[in-house]
Amino acid sequence: MMIASTNAPIQMIRPARSLVKKGHRFLHWFGLFIAVIAIVLMVLPLLKNDASLKWVKVGCLGVWLLVAVLQRPLWITKLDWRFWLLPCWLLLISLSGLFVDSVGLWENIGSILLFFICAFMYDYYASDRGALTFLVITTLVTFVAGAVMSITVLLINPMAARLVTTGAYEDLATTGVGEFRFTYAIALLLPCLVMILASKQTPRWVRIAVLVISLCFLYYQYLASFAMAIIVCMIGIALSGIFLIRRRNIRNWVFTLAGVCVLLFLMGFTSEFFNTISERLDNETLARKAHELSMIGKDTSIDASMDLSKRWDQYAMSLNTFAEHPLIGVGPYMNYEQARIFGISMHSEWLDMLARFGLCGALPFLYLFISLLRKANHPLRHTPYGKLITAQILILLALGLMNPILGISEIGVVIFLLWYSLPLVCGLT
Repeated sequence: MMIASTNAPIQMIRPARSLVKKGHRFLHWFGLFIAVIAIVLMVLPLLKNDASLKWVKVGCLGVWLLVAVLQRPLWITKLDWRFWLLPCWLLLISLSGLFVDSVGLWENIGSILLFFICAFMYDYYASDRGALTFLVITTLVTFVAGAVMSITVLLINPMAARLVTTGAYEDLATTGVGEFRFTYAIALLLPCLVMILASKQTPRWVRIAVLVISLCFLYYQYLASFAMAIIVCMIGIALSGIFLIRRRNIRNWVFTLAGVCVLLFLMGFTSEFFNTISERLDNETLARKAHELSMIGKDTSIDASMDLSKRWDQYAMSLNTFAEHPLIGVGPYMNYEQARIFGISMHSEWLDMLARFGLCGALPFLYLFISLLRKANHPLRHTPYGKLITAQILILLALGLMNPILGISEIGVVIFLLWYSLPLVCGLT
């Protein structure tokens, strides 16, 4: 009787532990499944262009966060203090929204949450290679699916991507063609894929898969005809080659490359180069952009209708508004028509932020944005790939100066998840 009574509790504990392990495993895979659904909804153009799904995405991410906390309660308490700046900043703009009639403010707060959520995902799964591999593969497959669908549409209608970007062609958006947000995300991703493709450490089967994906993305970039995205992509790819060939300080190469570009520009070679391209390109949109660049290089007067001239006027609008309200800005006006009334151009992320929130709101956000990117890149910073990411961060900041990027979830998925997960998944670390 004594032996039976002492063994009984042990026999009961073992099934209980087994149930706990099964429950833990279920939460793990359920959380991953929810994360993948959210990322697919954020990336795939066919689903991304459906505005009614935005709160479904936010809901999925709320469920993921709940599951993550249930699975690892200590994760949220040990979260790096920089992550807590995001809710504080969102609370700041929410409170400022109480004093003005800001249309669409809460919708944009949802977009900002979607933009940053992958930073939390990467921090949560950083030590779990299996989970990161699952996330990266499904995310890349989603980008490839979006690019393939876009290519099929662009071969029929070469202007489809640009038309959908205007927001005035709802029927065309249902075809699944990617627009500028999807295109910029791929432009920021391609240099990293090229770095992995060229690295000697990359396994052969991974290199073949990355080559196919890269060629698909390059073809989509050409058909989509967004000149800025192509320039961003070309600069990134050039830098990836430089960092692979010579492992020197990033500043030396960045300044050297910039100096060579300026020298060629001043000597007139750039003008002739773009002029030749404009004459030989079959793509009408890219040919027009190349012609505009060649005219600038020749110091020829530019037509007032040119996109570049218009953009400078838009940038000046936000700068003037910031100059009039330098500390707290004019308020969180996110709606296009409303923003324009209050002197916000909606053409430059950082200048528009200065106009909306002044130095008090813009500087904390920029610190949050840059510090999160640098924190994730810290373990890689001395490698060629890490140096490329540092350069990519500078390119991203320059892109934000010339275009809206905040709240673009596709870019958030690339810069907060794929940039730092790809080396681990592809065997570079």
